[in-house]
Amino acid sequence: MAIKHPREDFRANEENYFHKLDSELIEQIREREKAKAEEAERAAHRGHCADCGGNMVSWSLYGMQGFVCTDCEQVEMQLQTLKVLVMSSDGKEVLKQITQAVGKAILKTA
Repeated sequence: MAIKHPREDFRANEENYFHKLDSELIEQIREREKAKAEEAERAAHRGHCADCGGNMVSWSLYGMQGFVCTDCEQVEMQLQTLKVLVMSSDGKEVLKQITQAVGKAILKTA
């Protein structure tokens, strides 16, 4: 039967400790890199249409704001803006004026 040196247990524990520490650090680095990549992906798509990738221009009317694509003319607006539009008594007239404002926004960028 071989006699174990007391330092062998110490070395084994030390190796396990540093392996665990390295694994945790590597995981933290991976999480940070993933977060950076996700932010870069979001930044690359800001100001672009979700459907066609065209440039979005902003419009504002009656305190409501939104965006319109210069290529496919998709209109994007916040839910609160849509609620204001639906709840207004003259919603059809406001919608008509928004359509005109959107057309002017597209013409400004063309």
